[in-house]
Amino acid sequence: MHTARREHAPVRQPPGRPLRSFPARVLLIAIACITAPINAQTPAPAFVDDSTLAAETLAQLDELTRAGSLREAARALQRLLDTEPDRLLIPPRQPAPTDRPGSQSIYRPVRDAVHDALLARPALLAAYIEQQSPEAQRLLDAGRHADAERTRLLTPPGFEATLRTAQHLLESARFHPPPRTLAQLERHPLATDPARAADALRLARLIAAYTPHPKAGTKAEAEGDHLQRWADRAGLPPQPTTPAETPAGLAESDLPALSPARIESPSLAGIVPTPLHTVTLPAAEPWANQSPRGLTQVAHWAIPAVIDNTVYINDGEALAAFDRFTLRQLWRAPVPRPDEGDIDSQAAQRLRNRTRQIEDPTTVTLADGAAYAALGVVVSGRREGDERIIRVNTDTGAIEWDIVPSLLTDELNSASVRGPLVADGDTLVITLRKNQRSRRTVAVYLAGVHTETGSLLWTRLVGSVGALPYQQMTRTPQAVLAHRGVAVLTDEIGLTAAIDTASGRPLWVRLDPALAAQSGRARPWATHQPIPAGDAVVSLSPDQSEIRRIDLETGAVLAQRSTDRFGSPSYLIPLGADRNAGPERIAAIGETAISIFDPETLEPLPGGADLAGPFGDISARVLSAGSTLIAPVPTGVAIIDTTAGEPAVTAPINVDATGNISVSNGQLLVADDTRLRSYLIWDAAAGMLRARINDNPGDPEPAVTFAELAFRAGRTSEIVPAIDLAIAALGKTPSTETAARLF
Repeated sequence: MHTARREHAPVRQPPGRPLRSFPARVLLIAIACITAPINAQTPAPAFVDDSTLAAETLAQLDELTRAGSLREAARALQRLLDTEPDRLLIPPRQPAPTDRPGSQSIYRPVRDAVHDALLARPALLAAYIEQQSPEAQRLLDAGRHADAERTRLLTPPGFEATLRTAQHLLESARFHPPPRTLAQLERHPLATDPARAADALRLARLIAAYTPHPKAGTKAEAEGDHLQRWADRAGLPPQPTTPAETPAGLAESDLPALSPARIESPSLAGIVPTPLHTVTLPAAEPWANQSPRGLTQVAHWAIPAVIDNTVYINDGEALAAFDRFTLRQLWRAPVPRPDEGDIDSQAAQRLRNRTRQIEDPTTVTLADGAAYAALGVVVSGRREGDERIIRVNTDTGAIEWDIVPSLLTDELNSASVRGPLVADGDTLVITLRKNQRSRRTVAVYLAGVHTETGSLLWTRLVGSVGALPYQQMTRTPQAVLAHRGVAVLTDEIGLTAAIDTASGRPLWVRLDPALAAQSGRARPWATHQPIPAGDAVVSLSPDQSEIRRIDLETGAVLAQRSTDRFGSPSYLIPLGADRNAGPERIAAIGETAISIFDPETLEPLPGGADLAGPFGDISARVLSAGSTLIAPVPTGVAIIDTTAGEPAVTAPINVDATGNISVSNGQLLVADDTRLRSYLIWDAAAGMLRARINDNPGDPEPAVTFAELAFRAGRTSEIVPAIDLAIAALGKTPSTETAARLF
């Protein structure tokens, strides 16, 4: 189409207002281009798995009851319990949040809201019980007590079903869910019936014998003794509960990922500054012999774990176990296939460069004689490499099962693992993230699989957020916590959630402002995990602007403090931790500063330190050992005594590498991007090695290690006797590899 050309009238300059020059217009355009990306980085709000049907049904209840449609109202509520009991909604008449501006209300399960609605309307409750009791009895008679408890709790058969469900959990050695399950009966219409109360009392006493008793002044004590309440309802005298005896050695082989060290006050003075032994990590084997040029930015993503005399490390390529002192490999899973050829140098270089973008740590979780690990690494928001989770026998290194979580159910299709795995009883809790580019959303899930079989127990959509398809900003890593049978996750998209680990039911979900997009270098070691603190958890808010103490059962914020007071930390570490009572203090870890605060009041305490001046940046994950903090720094490690009134930081213990650390008696282990190194203190290591030589004179390994250690420590008088012992042992047990180290 032809368009007639129009002559433009000359631009008239308003009085007193100069015409913008061409350079000025260019400047305005440049400013707009600069600020547009900043505005585009404003975090999008998160969404939970809420139920509009439940909100509409509950809003219509009073109208239905006034119209005399009690049976129809009861059926509508039962439909919610049958179809979406675990979806979420804001309870009606919930008080306005008292948190800072921008915080949202707490979402609760539909099931809880339905029970509240029934108990608040006696006539409707009576109609509901009459209508639903036959089906509840049918489920109970069929042995489906868990289904009856889940869908028809408030009926008379539901009372019995809840008792059976709680007892089954207890008999399955799930000690924390039973009190929560039994507590549901406190509001049951039959709770005041003496016979029913007596049944509940007997089970409550049995459960109390296996669960930790609350401290004085805790929420449980303030609410009164539940045993006393059941005894009063049953008309029975109270009886003391004798705690069950804990079997010797229980949980000694358990070590959750990101755990504090198992020794109270490690002494690293006198450590030999060069490693006695070094091994190459499986993922680094292709480039281990290349020049370190270009590796000025390192990731330090592999975090070692030590139990007794074994070191476990997962670097994404494989999970491996080593002798703690000699770093002799005990096993590796998966075992490299013979048909795997050498990776060419260009491919190795590409792999090496990708380490700069790794966003999540690779960890190992130890529980009940097994090691659990998620293979692969998270790079730029996606998991690359092996996508399996494996369970490995810690004695033999055999893989007992392996799963690809995205293949377990359609709901998890294309989802990948994030953060460490958490074992809680017979449930392994997994955090997953699904980037649905076609729908432009990112969804966060929690899932539970059976620790013995790897079979899927439950999945739970925690929340989702809109995302542009090209967004690939650096993530801030988070880890789920399992505490008293509850999985607690704080995620950067703007939510904090609590999920029952046995059933996958949500307890609550909080929505808050999300963390702004991060454009700096990835720090996978700076993974934030909530801290267990008795009846509560202490956590950073999703946007890391606050530290909060949150009630475990309700999600209510009990205390909060701005992180500006603590040097803007990115993760928290417990000090003097007790899994039941909570830590004595908590350390907030920033890029250079460490602050200490009270876990109850969140008030600052003395004992922190700023390492920027004398030591430089904190270069990997800080480790706690009792009341001591051990911080990796570029020149080695800094030791911080947090009990001192003034910052008490030792001079750095110099070693020739930095990375994620683990400490044991007389030993420091350091894992960087390519190698695991073992540094030993002469006195402690010498005593241990002498004991191993005496216990097994035919094994040349400890004698050769002793000779190497004596040489590095400058103990020349000890070298020749150790060599003689090694030669004698080699005569009994020949070993070409060990002999090569000696000669």
